[in-house]
Amino acid sequence: MRFLLDIAYLFAVLAYAPVMLYRMVACGRYRTGWPHRFGKVGRRHSGGRCIWIHAVSLGEINATRTVVAELKQRLGDCEIVISTTTDTGMERARALFAADHEVFYFPLDFSFISRRAFRRLRPDLCLLMELEVWPNFLTSARKFGAHVVIVNGRISEHSFKWYRRIRPIAKAIFSRLSIILTQTELYAERFRRIGCASERVVVTGSLKYDTAQIADRVHGADTLAAQLGITAEQRLLVAGATGNDEEKILLDVYRRLIEEPQFRDVRLVVVPRKPERFDEVARQIQQAGFDLVRYSQVKEHKSARAQEHESTRAQEAGDEGRGTRDEGGSLSRSEGLDRPALAFGKGRHPDEIPGANDETRNTQYELQRGLVHGQDAHAMQGRDAPATGDERRDTKYGVILGDTMGDLRKFYSLASVIFVGRSLVPMGGSDMMEAAALGRPTVFGPHATNFRQTVEALLAEDGAICVRNTEDLLAALRRCLGDPDYAAGIARNGRAVIRSNQGATRKTVDAIAALLNPPDESDESHRSGGA
Repeated sequence: MRFLLDIAYLFAVLAYAPVMLYRMVACGRYRTGWPHRFGKVGRRHSGGRCIWIHAVSLGEINATRTVVAELKQRLGDCEIVISTTTDTGMERARALFAADHEVFYFPLDFSFISRRAFRRLRPDLCLLMELEVWPNFLTSARKFGAHVVIVNGRISEHSFKWYRRIRPIAKAIFSRLSIILTQTELYAERFRRIGCASERVVVTGSLKYDTAQIADRVHGADTLAAQLGITAEQRLLVAGATGNDEEKILLDVYRRLIEEPQFRDVRLVVVPRKPERFDEVARQIQQAGFDLVRYSQVKEHKSARAQEHESTRAQEAGDEGRGTRDEGGSLSRSEGLDRPALAFGKGRHPDEIPGANDETRNTQYELQRGLVHGQDAHAMQGRDAPATGDERRDTKYGVILGDTMGDLRKFYSLASVIFVGRSLVPMGGSDMMEAAALGRPTVFGPHATNFRQTVEALLAEDGAICVRNTEDLLAALRRCLGDPDYAAGIARNGRAVIRSNQGATRKTVDAIAALLNPPDESDESHRSGGA
């Protein structure tokens, strides 16, 4: 059986190779981690017990945070190693865990590769996030005596239909699992209907409720706002985790929104779900006629700008005679600064802006030097520099592209209203828990099928808004942005739903601890006899 499966995998790899090579060249994917994928993985400590956690991508990696922390606290003698499949998952896993844990790409499921990985790791327990089950992995786990547990388990409607077609095979595969910990009773019932033993299926709740941190402020958000010239008074529409064809819809809705005088000040932030689409979305924004602010370029130049600014100020303080100021107060090129005079605050140099801090001044320097492409000063500066009618038409309401990793939550915390992407188009939706936990009015489309339980919970308590189409979306944005009391109510209800559903981490680790530390049989016998 393993030989036939390896042959099938080989043909699958050969068929997928052209796509993989294209993505290597065009998108920069699959370029690293090949030793890991061929089973050359390891631990930091050779002795002691080991827990292997596998989370396929970014969302699943984020969901492991509370579990890893709880396992470290309650099972401190166990070494934890973490694997992932995607490049975005690896980047996030390294950021979260690399300081304390070994992080690697998940080995390919060829039988000899899987055996090599298990031989090197010798795990006592394997935790598979959501539904990442591979036959040879399970065979190797049984051979090396490792328990395998599905954590935060779920089966989408599409996957459920497919598993039902191959129910005998699915039953044989899932029978090798020690226990299945599911997010909801609906998912638990789906596992049972494809052949999983009822006593091995336990509902623990969704870990993502626990990882959705309830907070009013996010560390680093103020810095991000200052870099982009976003003021506390400015209204911000953040479209997060967007998918193919969705950005065009959002840009059209945004254009219609800001044509109305009461919404003219609203800024749009678009954060695509997949990094390889950043350039594509940048082109879409410009082709739609909007000025473009790429946050990656602002962020990249932050340190250089700050250093240049300090150096320039020191130079000016030390040699007052080298430069002259014009009547408007702007520095001219003769002062040794290769930047044009630009009118901010009635023509003032950034150093002269009343109440400005270093972040604000650095933003002004960036604007003057043109480090962000495709937008003028007003598009970058937002409401700090009110534009005239002619200038406003030139600005075209610059759109911010969030083309960096790890900053979505910061953007969310600054938002007046959040649209959660991959939901206006049939892509299954994206996680809306973080948006709701931050106390922001949250909107999503009709296709958030991968988050059905969360959708139902939020909508039942008026904690989010589900729109059917672009007209509904425009109407929802108008109301959230135009009626602060209504928006605050939606946000308050959404946060309450998140809080009431937390607690899955403790239940999950209770089940894991029971597998690793079963009750002593002699103690059980003694207690029974004493009774």
